[in-house]
Amino acid sequence: MRFTPLDIVVVAFAAIAVGLTVRYINLPKNLRKRTVRIAIAVAIPILYPLSAGPFVVLSQSPRVPNAVSAAIGVISPLYAPIFWMQDRGPEPCKSAVTWYIHFWIGYAGR
Repeated sequence: MRFTPLDIVVVAFAAIAVGLTVRYINLPKNLRKRTVRIAIAVAIPILYPLSAGPFVVLSQSPRVPNAVSAAIGVISPLYAPIFWMQDRGPEPCKSAVTWYIHFWIGYAGR
């Protein structure tokens, strides 16, 4: 059996997640709250732009159920700043966002 680089990244991510979960459970209660706040403050600015590619793929898929397509209509305004950056932002931002979205569209087409 051959493993793709994506398989290796997924397994590594799962291992890190399990390790962090065990570490979190063993923290004192007052540190747990602070750790969660810091994790949220770090994760949201990273995950928000990274979720734009999968969102575009999902929104363009013809096999999406009606409930999901209704949710896409509600969620799509949240991605307006990213798409604005792709249309009217500085050239490095335009090319980065365009490359990232095309990466996901190409990956979903495989």
